[in-house]
Amino acid sequence: MHVKLLDERVVRRAKARGLDAIVYAPHFTPLPEIERRAAIYTDPELLVVPAREVFTEDWRDRKHLLAIGLSEPIPDFITLEGALLECRNQGAATLVPHPDFLTVSLDAADLDRYRSLVDGIEVYNPKFWPHHGRRASRIAENASQPAFASSYAHLRGSVGEAWTAFDRADVEPNSLLTRGSRSRSVGERSAANRPANDRSAHGQPADSRSADGRSLDGRSANGRPGGERRRTNATQGWLVDRTWSVRVEAFVEALKSGVPRSVSHLTGLAHRARCGAEFAHLGYENSLTKAIRVLRSRLPATHPGHPLYGSRFDDVRVY
Repeated sequence: MHVKLLDERVVRRAKARGLDAIVYAPHFTPLPEIERRAAIYTDPELLVVPAREVFTEDWRDRKHLLAIGLSEPIPDFITLEGALLECRNQGAATLVPHPDFLTVSLDAADLDRYRSLVDGIEVYNPKFWPHHGRRASRIAENASQPAFASSYAHLRGSVGEAWTAFDRADVEPNSLLTRGSRSRSVGERSAANRPANDRSAHGQPADSRSADGRSLDGRSANGRPGGERRRTNATQGWLVDRTWSVRVEAFVEALKSGVPRSVSHLTGLAHRARCGAEFAHLGYENSLTKAIRVLRSRLPATHPGHPLYGSRFDDVRVY
């Protein structure tokens, strides 16, 4: 679902892999910059959804959250509970990436405590080893949360290695619903384009989960100010033929409402090589790039003390 880089090559690869949307959530980048780039690279073929992967707690106890649909910037280095409540107050979809993975994740105890503030749990990404995926699936099942899969691409070649497919696409602003047709989202491939080596997560039949059995029938997505609302042609998907902001709102509403979905990924030697490259990238990301961040003299743009946030997070900041 989410990627860490965005340029023309990423967009071309996403389209070539049959993706309908990607979530752009780079590390340590403020929300206004993410939104600006997401809007630039969105076109009728591919929706780029802005998001923040928020680093909560301190460096000894990091817990990442994926916040999609924020209306105001949110910093890193605040408490987990503070971040979850802020996301809920803003009406964002709050997802848990890579649960119980290394030292950067929510674990089962966190999810048991905060499950009412979570909208989904990642059960597969290319950085996972097989046991990570099995554990993540158990965590999602025990927490009764919808699952999602991500390419979690820190490298361009990983875009489209895993995806989440919504089986129903009955979200439309002002309750103008697109019903009776199967729409693709976040990388579902049509039968004609589906490669022979794609699999549901962990090689099992495609899994479809919802948080509480709710659908989006009768619901509407609230477009942000300035977003034109237009009826979608019945033959088109729910991410097409709308302004960018309204398309994003529809996507967020689907995540929050527990629309049934399946999670899948590629298989084979090429996929395993991509997985190995992504896992190895963790060493680079947590050594050289971290050293550069720490040695910078200026305050990071996602630090809660940055002027972008005023004093809004003074009561929950950890640094």
